[in-house]
Amino acid sequence: MDHPNFAQLKTLLEQRKRFLLVSPAGPDGDSLGSIFALKISLELQGKSATCFSPEPAPAYLQFLPGVGALVTDRAQVQMEDFDCIMFLDGGDVMRTGLTEQFAQRDRSKTVFVNFDHHQTNTLVDGVDVCDLSIISFEVASTTELVFYFMSFARWEMNKEIATCLLTGILTDTGSFQNLATTAGSLEVAAHLCSFGANIMRIGDRTIKNKSLGMLKLWGRALSRLSVDAETGVVSTAITEKDLLECETDEEGATGIANFLNNLDGAKAILVLREDGDTVKGSYRSTYEGMDVAALAKKYGGGGHKKSAGFIVRGHLEQSAEGWKISQT
Repeated sequence: MDHPNFAQLKTLLEQRKRFLLVSPAGPDGDSLGSIFALKISLELQGKSATCFSPEPAPAYLQFLPGVGALVTDRAQVQMEDFDCIMFLDGGDVMRTGLTEQFAQRDRSKTVFVNFDHHQTNTLVDGVDVCDLSIISFEVASTTELVFYFMSFARWEMNKEIATCLLTGILTDTGSFQNLATTAGSLEVAAHLCSFGANIMRIGDRTIKNKSLGMLKLWGRALSRLSVDAETGVVSTAITEKDLLECETDEEGATGIANFLNNLDGAKAILVLREDGDTVKGSYRSTYEGMDVAALAKKYGGGGHKKSAGFIVRGHLEQSAEGWKISQT
């Protein structure tokens, strides 16, 4: 795969020395795999790179090379310390916690590059904060897009970089079992394995990582399944009380939507999870005519046609009609 902006990006990166690599909130295998792979690659070229996420890396991704250097404190990020910012796997800078800093930077000295594959990406070259976009809706993950750029630029590939990139592909394709999977993603995965990435080890850490508390939580979620006869959307809910009583954390809810996506007869899956004063919704679908990104967009969210999400203020409440989001 090629991209019309790859040549421009290669030239730009060759001219820059100090990089800030940014993941959006809710860091996952794709966003963290992308920033850590780029960090290692840039440092091999004698450049400096800082990885930032507004939230810590989840426990199941602590095996990733570079995770120990992840910065989560906004106070440690000063725009004048960098001449290039790269925002990976996100199309809305509001999800970085650095919106004001991005807008106030000296654009003649610090450029902003967006690397993404989400269909709801709103960043446009030369508008707001973005100077250059590397966006493709044809790839399974941002890490796959990063691989194509590295191949184009003839950057060095090693086991650590390959591990980061394969983690993103594996998690975003649900171990090659969801509709994001393409012939291209399988081919790239094979290349990464040839460089030493251990697909079995990555799968064990990211897919087969279910604790007793997590499974108890899943049991509650399964017992609450309900279907909207009009839309065909099957939904469930997880409260903060559930997390406490099952002795697990928000990571315990990770993967429920993907698991339920195999439910026969469902046009889409919606998992609602309470998180403080907000509720996070995760949509999944394998149904041909369903666009869950459009559903998530109604609530200010976004994503892909078959995998999307949103965050709204409120709390989960159970009523006679089922679970709902209360904003009182």
